Amino acid sequence: MSSLKLRIIAIAGSMLFSTATLADECDSKAAEAAAKIGGKISYRLAIGTYVEHPSVETLAVMCEDHKAIGVVAESRKKTPSADYYETVGLFIASAFPPITSQEASSESLKCLTMALSREREWAYTETKGLRFQCRSDSDGSVLGARPTGIASGLK
Repeated sequence: MSSLKLRIIAIAGSMLFSTATLADECDSKAAEAAAKIGGKISYRLAIGTYVEHPSVETLAVMCEDHKAIGVVAESRKKTPSADYYETVGLFIASAFPPITSQEASSESLKCLTMALSREREWAYTETKGLRFQCRSDSDGSVLGARPTGIASGLK
């Protein structure tokens, strides 16, 4: 085999290996956060890894280029339960330290409370390098948390 073919095979192999390693970064962050809340990985899509937990209808670590870029949590209730905030806070803290679960729970509650006062409009808060984005209406509530500096896909 020619030297050029060997180099092409080596480059392609290293690209495949690094892509698998990067995919594992996002999946492992989701698995770690799921384990902390007593949840389990439900399924993986190109945009993120979804987690099952009885306190939260939809919970996911969102990913881009195989890196975790945020957390999304949804509730079918306009005002979620205390268990929802506790679970989501722990999940966010597991995915994006150094925020603590108490701080993340508190910021989630603050953001969704602001969102309740302006139905169907987004509310925003920031703390510890995370930006929280929330919306609440009669159909339920959605909460996103991501490191500041990462653009949001929530609309």
